[in-house]
Amino acid sequence: MPFLDKVKSRVIVLTDISSVRGGFKEPDDAQSLVRFLMYANEFDIEGSIATYTDHWNDVQ
Repeated sequence: MPFLDKVKSRVIVLTDISSVRGGFKEPDDAQSLVRFLMYANEFDIEGSIATYTDHWNDVQ
């Protein structure tokens, strides 16, 4: 039986890296990126775009 290549979905990842800083209010963004990278071998990753949000600067 010939080996059938698995077709991988092509993706571009857009992520908010502002939550990587310690003590930041939204750690779910970084957690989602880590979870995605755990399965990176399942995708054909074409690129990643990192954004930064400082909307929490005034929140204590």
